[in-house]
Amino acid sequence: MAKSTKTHRVPEVRQASLLEVPESRSPHPVIETVRFDMGDRARLFVGTVALDKYLEAEGLSWVLKLASLLGELDWKPFETAYKPGGRPPIHPRLMVGLILYGMMLKQVSLRQLEALSKRDIGAWWMAGGLTPDFSTFTRFIQRHREVLSEDFFVKTTWLIVKRLKLGKGTVAIDGTVMQSAASTATALKKEALVEQLEAARDGGDAAGVERLEKAVEVVDERAEARDAAGKTGGPIKASQHEPDAVMQPKKNSRDNQLSYKPTVAAHSSGIIIGQALSPTSETECVPSVLAQHERIFGAQPERLMADAGFHTLAVLDLCVQRDIDALIPGGRGSGERKTKKGHFPKSAFPWDEKAMRPRCPAGFLMTGGRSTQRDRHGREYREYRMRRCAQCPLRTQCTDGKSRVLKLYEGEELKVAMNEVMSHPAAKKLFRQRSAIVEPVFARMRNSGFNRFRRRGRANARLELSLNCVAHNLRLLLWGRAGVFVVFCFTRRPGEPWSLAAVGVAIHQR
Repeated sequence: MAKSTKTHRVPEVRQASLLEVPESRSPHPVIETVRFDMGDRARLFVGTVALDKYLEAEGLSWVLKLASLLGELDWKPFETAYKPGGRPPIHPRLMVGLILYGMMLKQVSLRQLEALSKRDIGAWWMAGGLTPDFSTFTRFIQRHREVLSEDFFVKTTWLIVKRLKLGKGTVAIDGTVMQSAASTATALKKEALVEQLEAARDGGDAAGVERLEKAVEVVDERAEARDAAGKTGGPIKASQHEPDAVMQPKKNSRDNQLSYKPTVAAHSSGIIIGQALSPTSETECVPSVLAQHERIFGAQPERLMADAGFHTLAVLDLCVQRDIDALIPGGRGSGERKTKKGHFPKSAFPWDEKAMRPRCPAGFLMTGGRSTQRDRHGREYREYRMRRCAQCPLRTQCTDGKSRVLKLYEGEELKVAMNEVMSHPAAKKLFRQRSAIVEPVFARMRNSGFNRFRRRGRANARLELSLNCVAHNLRLLLWGRAGVFVVFCFTRRPGEPWSLAAVGVAIHQR
């Protein structure tokens, strides 16, 4: 008899496919982060002495202070620009520290920074023993150009202001003319640019076509702007390599060169609290530097001082809107400027707030001004007249006609009011402080090697200005106003004449 077998019913179970991937039950997804190369300062020695101890013993403790200061900053805006994976990049704090350290020692080119990181013990500490090459510096600057040009300057200056316990106060603004990186010889007239543009198109040079089209466009825009302002001058030129740069006279010279106009705002302590750059206009930079001051101090300055180049309606109106006490003289300096015929200038006609009309130099109210008129450039103005000129003892100093006519353009009463303020002895005494506050700023930066831009393009020039302003502030914080001086001595090898040689750099600590 056959033996019976028992069977068991197996419930139907759906088997998982080999191609299906089970879902993760982890409550928090894993986020991959960027790993940075931070170097290792603890492994740096000079002989048997730790590098930090060696720097402090040799009077270079400012290097340690600089590294500590940079360590207090927030580097997240830099870190977020990197993606995870690949070789760990050098941390931005080390790269920026090397750049600023080199600028403080007048080592500004990328090749110089590369050499500095290999041979200088201070650079070893700033970079944690790492030695980036010039291409690493190039990629870093291109990646973080926007942050370095604005936010980094504001945050670093805020930290310096906090360290020095400075408060808002008097701010002096000044601008200068600084040569661009492109050679002045590359600036051409429109006809020459168009000729080169056609040759580039025929030769299939796409990059050249793009540069030349930009240069021709810039020349046309400047010609239209000059015609709209009713100005005349020589032929307008532009460079295909740097079209934003403008041909303008050098500082204290009549020689024209491709240049920009950097503008800085200096605190009464000498610290730069605002910086901006424009191709031609200093006044165009004022809103930017005031915005930076507000970000640093949390408020507008109590007093703003500037030279006659900032005596414009736009700047004066901005000071009124923001309730800033301004001292900005009209004309070339704080004194009054006569007209072409030697008559009283507009500044001699004070504005009467009650009557809402100007007064003549003799003290009488002028008439007119009820309606606006337009000049040949479309600008609105009001015309005022004085009817009592016939018997006035000041007539020969005021007019050659029967009566003096005064044209005040829209908002020009602000200029009249400012000229009246600047006529007071107290205002003149305060204004004399301006040169001592802001004039040394550009002198210090030029002495440190920043006498022209070394990178082409307005954005790169803006970056250079920002970094040099940060380096200037760090010098004042770490070295004081005395700054750096080179110690010289006479040396002689056997059988050779005596020669003068620099043997070191002495630094005055604060």
